[in-house]
Amino acid sequence: MSHFIRRAIKEYSDPVEVRQLQLIKTLGKLYRDNRDNLSQVSNDLDNAVKRANELALSDHLTQTYFSSTLVPELIRTREFIAKKLGWTSHPDSFPIT
Repeated sequence: MSHFIRRAIKEYSDPVEVRQLQLIKTLGKLYRDNRDNLSQVSNDLDNAVKRANELALSDHLTQTYFSSTLVPELIRTREFIAKKLGWTSHPDSFPIT
């Protein structure tokens, strides 16, 4: 038991150990934030595409739905992914038309 206490004291008094623990916490937060954001964006896109499929199957898919709902969702998804991947090209170089 005393070994664990000595180890804990060492970890929390050593600046390098403290910094490593802070970096692990920061990395964990970054991972969770990105996972949550990507999940939200993919759910939004999935819902828009599912609705477009439903409309297409019932012959009710209009240009208005396509241009006012689906294309903006595709663009938002593309921009989110480009930002997260650090793409430096202009978004128009990945056209959706």
